[in-house]
Amino acid sequence: MVKRFLVSSAVVTILAGCGQAANDARLSLALNELRQNCFGNDTYDCRSQTIDFNQKVLELTDFKSDVAKNGITKLFGDEGWSLYKDVADEFVQEGIDMLEDLRPNIFARIFFGDSQPPSPKGRVMAFSPSDMTEAEQELQRTFSIRAKKEGLVPNEKLLREYAQAEAAKSGNAMNGGGAGEPQLNEPIVTTAAGPEDQKAASPAFPELASAINSYVASLDTDGGVEYTEGRQIVQVDLNGDGELDAAVLYTIEGAGGSQMAYQTLAAFYRESNGWQAQGGDAVITGSVRKVTAVGGRTILVDAVVQGDDDPRCCPTEPFPQRYQWSGDKFVQLPDANG
Repeated sequence: MVKRFLVSSAVVTILAGCGQAANDARLSLALNELRQNCFGNDTYDCRSQTIDFNQKVLELTDFKSDVAKNGITKLFGDEGWSLYKDVADEFVQEGIDMLEDLRPNIFARIFFGDSQPPSPKGRVMAFSPSDMTEAEQELQRTFSIRAKKEGLVPNEKLLREYAQAEAAKSGNAMNGGGAGEPQLNEPIVTTAAGPEDQKAASPAFPELASAINSYVASLDTDGGVEYTEGRQIVQVDLNGDGELDAAVLYTIEGAGGSQMAYQTLAAFYRESNGWQAQGGDAVITGSVRKVTAVGGRTILVDAVVQGDDDPRCCPTEPFPQRYQWSGDKFVQLPDANG
């Protein structure tokens, strides 16, 4: 069991770096075209165009890159690389077929192409780079399982080196090494800079994450889901009890079946019985780049909105906003540049 885990993990580690595998220029043009045609729309035509784009992403992602070939060949030899190529081709084809099953039928496309479907069921989101990272990891796990079934034996020396590297990494983490390095899919976390807010207390982020997940799940998002990788957390003493609480920015995508998103600032108190959501959320205007605490229980939101010369897809006009926690809600303050 341990060896199987090591093989699977080693494949993922050896192939790290093959995420830059898509034909960026062609995909960028395709994404811009999709955004120009469908940004904010969820028509039958736009669902079909989004499926076309996602299929193109799968086809243009170079799962069989030179980096992948070198890593697999080192671990399993030429036979392993041959198997990996087969698994990758099957993986892409299955993804394309699954997407095709989601496409609106030809009747809906011809006669109701510009119409909004009556429900968000069947809605499709355009693939993001993070989606393709997850796809690569799933492909690598699938290959590891297939390799074991095929009786392929990994290079024991390389496996030992990987295990030793992992053990050293774990030891460094236990001793505080690398503590400041951000980890994949963790939220952006900052600490308030005000002297009265700088406390030594270290928040229990797994518990906070669980509290945020439960709170968002309890909200009426009209079918939308949270984009968790966009979550940002600011540590700040909101209630004046000397403990670091949390101002949390969360993002909801796809509400009402649309392809748009909105971002909201929420407050969580750190109490003796755990993290507690306080309500009084504030919906942010524009697209948020970063949130920071600026003292006085005030949160500065660095956002951008649509400028006069901006394309529909890509707002660039700075629109900073300040929100202050009043005790029961976030209140927007005037003059965010002040």
